[in-house]
Amino acid sequence: MAITVNLPTSRQILLFNTLLQGLCSAFETLQPSESYLLWKAGWFAVVIDVRTTSEYASGHLPGAYLIDSLASNRVIPAVLGDSCKDCPLAVYCRTGSRSKEASRVLAAEGFISVYDILGVQQLFAHGFPAEKGVLSSPARPTSTCSQACRSNMSTVSMVTIGSGPTYWSAIPSSPSTYWVMEGDTLTFRYSRYHNVWLMDDEQAFETCNFEGATEIAGNLRGGGTGNILSNTHNADELIVGSVSLNTLVTLNRLEKLSVMYIACRVSSHCHMGQKIKIMVSPRPQPATVPHRSAPRSPAGSCYFYVTSCSMQAAITPNMWLRDSWGEANMRSGSTITTCEQTRRAGFASWCSIPFSAVTMHFNPPQVIPSAPRSPAGSCYFYVTSCSMQAAITPNMWLRDRWGEANMRSGSTITTCEQTRRAGFASWCSIPFSAVTMHFNPPQVIPSAPRSPAGSCYFYVTSCSMQAAITPNMWLRDSWGEANMRSGSDFTTCEQTRRAGFASWCGILLSAVTMHFNTP
Repeated sequence: MAITVNLPTSRQILLFNTLLQGLCSAFETLQPSESYLLWKAGWFAVVIDVRTTSEYASGHLPGAYLIDSLASNRVIPAVLGDSCKDCPLAVYCRTGSRSKEASRVLAAEGFISVYDILGVQQLFAHGFPAEKGVLSSPARPTSTCSQACRSNMSTVSMVTIGSGPTYWSAIPSSPSTYWVMEGDTLTFRYSRYHNVWLMDDEQAFETCNFEGATEIAGNLRGGGTGNILSNTHNADELIVGSVSLNTLVTLNRLEKLSVMYIACRVSSHCHMGQKIKIMVSPRPQPATVPHRSAPRSPAGSCYFYVTSCSMQAAITPNMWLRDSWGEANMRSGSTITTCEQTRRAGFASWCSIPFSAVTMHFNPPQVIPSAPRSPAGSCYFYVTSCSMQAAITPNMWLRDRWGEANMRSGSTITTCEQTRRAGFASWCSIPFSAVTMHFNPPQVIPSAPRSPAGSCYFYVTSCSMQAAITPNMWLRDSWGEANMRSGSDFTTCEQTRRAGFASWCGILLSAVTMHFNTP
């Protein structure tokens, strides 16, 4: 006889939010605890290791397929062809860094159900077993997987359990796992020497414990006798007690993943392998996946891609756009969380589209070398580009000598790190975030001598041009007092003589401090 079970399109199945988004967006990151549940349940069609060959040989997940250095090589082997583009793929590396970039590569090539499951260090710590040794070939996605994970997700399909001539009656069941979506139709064909039971949970399924299980069809339910094709049954009439089978699907789940566990109760058929897992996922509306890679430059940039944005005329859908405003005002080019989470949520809100319809790409900032730590009372700047000013060399630390001499940028941190930063951004026509400043606080100068009356003192931080002048100590300007009246006139002491010492010592005016004791 045959029995058909319909999974309703109106029912909302609780599933990982990441799974719901993953079927619509480029890729999603799963935590190890989530990854373990999905892996154990057989959700992933292919598990991909993107480390090096030597790393793979030292320890990898069972059955994982090695794509050596995918994150950097960006070469996808032919084994992951079009038949895999709709199936769930799990990607991992050592710590989670390369897996994220590799997931981006796969998503950009049209793989619409990619999951970054981080690194083996985290996975092994959460219960994943390890294998060592030679390379493994991936299990190619079954026809059932390809059928369920199709690109046209709005199409409802009919999934027949097993294949002719024995169908569900085959022992053991092959395949043992099916991927389906809401609204799909499952068809069981079997002889009177078999039946179909919905198991209570995974443990009961694994141990073939039918206590609490519900009979879906068999000699006692559904009727019919004879061979496999002698009878059919309409699922709309199938009621288990007072609860429809459709409702039972929502009650029978592994954590937040909706899974049906089906087995045959006749004799020892279950122990002999006549049982299957049915993985049920929601049927979201497919989103347009970016068909080309996001821009990989400049460093310290954030890009976004939306499938539609009728609410914002300035945003063009279906193309990569740079988040210039977010980089300048929210540091989205400096912090990956701001780019990939905060700004993503913002674009979803402004465009009135689902979170999953927004894809972000973050280019990490350039690693800037340490700024010079001397001399005291100095201000340095670093720009990533400056095509507007030929005298400014990008990507190296430069001293703001003009600012120190004219705006006291070497004396005041606010002047250095804010006023001068804004100035360089303007002169170079680059974002504020593309300018980095460093301020070395002025040296603390001891109090100047307060006597005798009618005297002028000077203090210089360095004076390699004049051996008679000792830096970093107060010295009396005896020559100036005798010849230029610097001990009698405040302006002569504090301005004229200051300029003279700066010139003779070959240092900035800001590196000379004067003190005048009134006559």
